[in-house]
Amino acid sequence: MKATECPDDPRGQQISRLRTLPCVALVMIAVAACSGPDKSVEEPPIEPFRRPAVCPVTLPNENTPPNENPSSGHHGNGELFAALHRLGVVMVGREDLEDDGSIPLMIPWWRGEDISGDFSIETERLDAPAPPARVEIPEDYGPRGFQPSVIYFPAPGCWQVTARVGNSELSIVNLVLRTDVP
Repeated sequence: MKATECPDDPRGQQISRLRTLPCVALVMIAVAACSGPDKSVEEPPIEPFRRPAVCPVTLPNENTPPNENPSSGHHGNGELFAALHRLGVVMVGREDLEDDGSIPLMIPWWRGEDISGDFSIETERLDAPAPPARVEIPEDYGPRGFQPSVIYFPAPGCWQVTARVGNSELSIVNLVLRTDVP
């Protein structure tokens, strides 16, 4: 007879088992904590995106382009202007992706009154290595005023976009997220 059993109690064995359950549970937790993940099960690849600890997103400064109505989404430096997403965050779902998986973002730009010339746009991912985004700049808008663009980001992340016309430049930073990826 064990010390935890009552001599004349038919429940003695049940009491003994109940007292050993916490010990067994602790041993199982300790073994699980020390063993690590099961290496025999292959995990699916994870999209190359880690939430950046810091992404210095550009918030609109409300500088309005010439001949446009004021908007809290405008951002500019007097020479170049853009319409930005509020809070500097762009969220895109699977249904909005291109066939190649890239993330499209339309950015309207404006040249200031004294600025004339062709637009060029460069991109750089700030939080991880990545190829530059593909950029489309329609040519039929002329050398002055409004200029639309579409930027196709190859992956979510913290992206800097720099527009240039001659010696004028404007850089903005957006945090690009996919809503269907944790």
